[in-house]
Parts: sequence; structure tokens; C-alpha cells
Amino acid sequence: MIDLNFANPAYPEWHFEDMSSDAKDLVTTAFTQLVTSGAIDPAIQRGIEDRVAETLDIDREAIQKELDKETAKKVADAKAAGVEVDAQGNPLPPKPVVTDKPKPQLSDRGSDSDPKGSATVSGTEHAGRKASQFCGTTASDQSSRS
Repeated sequence: MIDLNFANPAYPEWHFEDMSSDAKDLVTTAFTQLVTSGAIDPAIQRGIEDRVAETLDIDREAIQKELDKETAKKVADAKAAGVEVDAQGNPLPPKPVVTDKPKPQLSDRGSDSDPKGSATVSGTEHAGRKASQFCGTTASDQSSRS
């Protein structure tokens, strides 16, 4: 717009005051919290890491190769010890134990002492007990509440 509106273009220059150390600390803390919480896109985070590494003259590829070697050694050591690990060498949680124990089933057959038919538990060590014995209510209590 300046080129179109003025014969001798003079472009604006922005001059900002230096940030105070308190403001820098606040920005650093906020940025650190964003990065550690995962709120920043990994591609942006990688770009920031690359720029910082370039500024500090750090060879990221050499560091990554070293980390990969350490991870491979960690995985190999864990497997040699008989420990299951993920790709980074972290131990996996134990696998759940599967049993053939039957699951409790409810029945509405009723019993001689309660011919109305309150639910009873079958298929467990509590077979034949009324479900109300476990939850503290009876079928008649349930119907009176409605």
C-alpha cells in the first residue's frame, strides 16, 4: 500500500522496549508449561528445538544416534533378562490373568419362602442368596419407591 500511495516510500519501523526480566521469566514459564503439557503441535516443537540447537551449535543428529544406541542397548538388556519392554525399552505392564471362573448371573425364579420372585444369585459361591442381601433392598422395597 505504501508503494501505491506515496512517491517516495518510507516503510514503518517497529521499535520495542526491552523486556523486563520478570516478563521474560513469565513468558519462559508459560512456554515451558505449554510444551510439557503437550499443547504445542509436535511439528512446531521440533522446529523450535531445531532453531535452538542451531543457535547453540548442537548436532541433533549425533545426539539422536547416541540416544538410539542407548535405547537399543536398553531393549537388548531387558530382553536378555526376560523382561517384556516397548520400543523405547520401558517395561510393559503385566498381562491380565484369564480364568474360567463363571460370572455371577441373576435369576428371577423366586423361592419357596418368597414366591413373588425376587432375584437370586447363581453361578457363584453365593448361589441361592437373594440379590437384596447384597444391596440391602427387596423387590417389594423397589416397587414401593416407584
